[in-house]
Amino acid sequence: MIEDIKNLSKKIFKDCSWELFIERKKKIYASSKNLSIDRLNKSEDIGIGIRVKKGKKLGFSYCSSIDKDIFQQSAKKALDILSISSEDSISFPEKIETENLEYFDEFSLKMLTEEEKINKAIEIEEIAYKKDDRIKRVREASFSEVVVEKWILNSEGLEIHSKGTFYSAMVAAIAEDKGDSQIAWNYTASRYLEDLDIESMVSEAVFDATSLLGASPIKTISLDVLFPPKVFSELLSSFFNMFSGESFIKGKTAFIELKNKDIFPKEVVIVDDGKLYKGIGTESYDDEGIPKKRTVIIEDGKFKNFLHNIFTGKKSGEISTGNGKRKDYRFIPSVSFSNLFLENGNENPDEILKSSEEIFYVVELIGLHTVDTTTGDFSLGATGLLYSKGEILQSVKEVTLAGNFVELLKNIYAIGNDLRFYGNVGSPSVFVKNLMIGGI
Repeated sequence: MIEDIKNLSKKIFKDCSWELFIERKKKIYASSKNLSIDRLNKSEDIGIGIRVKKGKKLGFSYCSSIDKDIFQQSAKKALDILSISSEDSISFPEKIETENLEYFDEFSLKMLTEEEKINKAIEIEEIAYKKDDRIKRVREASFSEVVVEKWILNSEGLEIHSKGTFYSAMVAAIAEDKGDSQIAWNYTASRYLEDLDIESMVSEAVFDATSLLGASPIKTISLDVLFPPKVFSELLSSFFNMFSGESFIKGKTAFIELKNKDIFPKEVVIVDDGKLYKGIGTESYDDEGIPKKRTVIIEDGKFKNFLHNIFTGKKSGEISTGNGKRKDYRFIPSVSFSNLFLENGNENPDEILKSSEEIFYVVELIGLHTVDTTTGDFSLGATGLLYSKGEILQSVKEVTLAGNFVELLKNIYAIGNDLRFYGNVGSPSVFVKNLMIGGI
């Protein structure tokens, strides 16, 4: 059927350049509550995103089927849109050979029953209760399996076929003690089911929830701050637009003025690696058919590169970094990260905690959707733990962390050796000096 669609495209678009993005996705999602399956969703769909180009004009449409008649209707719509569109500067690439980076868990797909996978949601909930008897409720424990198959074809002779598997688990655990209750969540993902580290994921959520019991506000103070891997990963993800070529061509990122300036600690190395071993965002090609690669964003104290798709690369006078990503076949490619992370450091986080007179350990940041990705400014609610010489002095709630992301990176004084990934973004523990903590 894919070959039929390709041949049909050659006839329909004989006067145009064209591109087809075909995606088939099968998903199982299960969540557990009160040790039974609370929600179960199973879905399978396939669709085609169609782009056509003539001169500098571009048309786009999609169809949720690979039926030839439905495809022809969508193809006509793409041509109609082409005739009224504004000018665009993209071009469709020829195929460039690259290494095959395909992670497909055939064993789990064939050897485990659907029921066994669904029941993993209940297993996650059971683990949470066993970790600590103060875990009285689990708001949600979920498991998902996603199987994706893609084809990218274009008029330049590019033909790419790939498939991959993705597994994820999440827990939101509620701890209760002496009339107080606290909730914490955590998430993990992998390309193979056997690599899904559910035990560590649940342990981290249980620690966060139980450690906050009895939390209270503190007075406003400037302190060194420890961002554990999950929290700094969330910061990286929230501020990603500052590294995006889309922000660059719009002039909406502070990093435009900082390129190649020596301003960051040498230990700070931020990378997007589309070839990361077993990475959630690892593939041979991006969603435009450009080979994925490792792109250094910050290294040797300098901001070095923005991430680009074909459009932003040409607009900025650079080239695509293999970061063209579609939400699915219904969308044109935007710029997104593949596997974004702060590289591992050499420090033992526990040793730094033990040697610190006073340090604030961030358990959760609240309001990350409000950060300003143009300036880097942020003012976020936070919960955490006040440490002294490795001992917890106090659990803290209802405080505010305010600052600027660029300045935060400048003020990193130590990076842990405990790099962890949360989906396709990761970080080790990060220690930042003198961050303002707003309290009572």
